[in-house]
Amino acid sequence: MEFSKMAMNSIQSIREEFPRYDSQLHFYIDEGDVFPKVFNHFKNAIKFFKPSEFVVFDIRFSNENFRIKCLASLFLYYIEDINDLQTSIIVFNESHSKFVSILKLEYSFEVVSWQAS
Repeated sequence: MEFSKMAMNSIQSIREEFPRYDSQLHFYIDEGDVFPKVFNHFKNAIKFFKPSEFVVFDIRFSNENFRIKCLASLFLYYIEDINDLQTSIIVFNESHSKFVSILKLEYSFEVVSWQAS
């Protein structure tokens, strides 16, 4: 988590925010309406990794957490088939010099990408 905070607060990070709350009408927008846009943006941000680069991410399956490592090209190819990606996910490379994440916050989703300089 500290890694994510540091990266998000750096000037190299790119953030895209997707509101979950309508402040004028004072109600939460259905996640089913917002998340497809978030997920599409996330899929485009994954192209930030080189296809031959290994990426690491966590999934939850049968009430257990698993850390997975695979090629970025395979992750992108199979991303639609990975059912247990959570609404908050961080995908990073082995050297921790790049990451892309979806963060579910109180009033919005954020897609953040970062690369060390």
